[in-house]
Amino acid sequence: MAARFVLWLALVLAVSAAHAQLRVPQDRLTVLDLALGTHVSEMPAWEEFKRYACGSNGGPPLLFIAGWEEFHRCATDEATGLSEVYFEYDDELEYVARANDLPFAITRWAGTQLFGHPIMVSGLFSDAGVLAGVRILTDSRADYVARDLRVELEDREAAHELSARMMSWYGIVRDEHCIDLPPAEGEAPVGRRFIKRACERLDAENNRRVVVEMHFFRKAGQRARDPFLGRLTEGQFESSTRLEIFLLDPSAAAPID
Repeated sequence: MAARFVLWLALVLAVSAAHAQLRVPQDRLTVLDLALGTHVSEMPAWEEFKRYACGSNGGPPLLFIAGWEEFHRCATDEATGLSEVYFEYDDELEYVARANDLPFAITRWAGTQLFGHPIMVSGLFSDAGVLAGVRILTDSRADYVARDLRVELEDREAAHELSARMMSWYGIVRDEHCIDLPPAEGEAPVGRRFIKRACERLDAENNRRVVVEMHFFRKAGQRARDPFLGRLTEGQFESSTRLEIFLLDPSAAAPID
């Protein structure tokens, strides 16, 4: 019995040592590494990210493009006057982690995410090719938990919770920078909770305007129970966080992180 235990312990230590010696890269670029005011010619190399495309106001990708330099192929955003370039994070680290069966690393590098929440990200460029804003929206398409039990990202119901972290990160105070909007026709709480909040902070020190929106409610036509069958429904709610950061002075750079 003692011999088996010694053999088992030696095997565990050997596996741990092997994992420790793996040459797995420790980081990758994210949207938080970009700097507002950067000219398109000085943006990170195209291989640092992937799946560049014209954005759709924080939604899914439209026309796929070669990289940042093709921003001019994308339609101008009506609200901002900027061209939106959708992109995703490089997935090399996730594949390395999967190849070496490292569950915690798989979760860390899975997909395009922010603090464990799947997101869609895009850069907003002026006509002069300057990164004048970024847009981040929780991704309602992603369901990593159902796809792979080894990946434990936040599910869609928790998407609105990312807003609290973003407010704290960017110094947004609810009573000072936010307003709670009333329900539109047909909108209803999820249980007892209804959140429809819009926040904005002008951060002159960092030359940026930060906008955070959070939603958690049922849209018109969404119900907790099927009106015909009486069964509980699944996924019939809106839960999201939207973060936008814009330059205040286009002639000067500004951090995103």
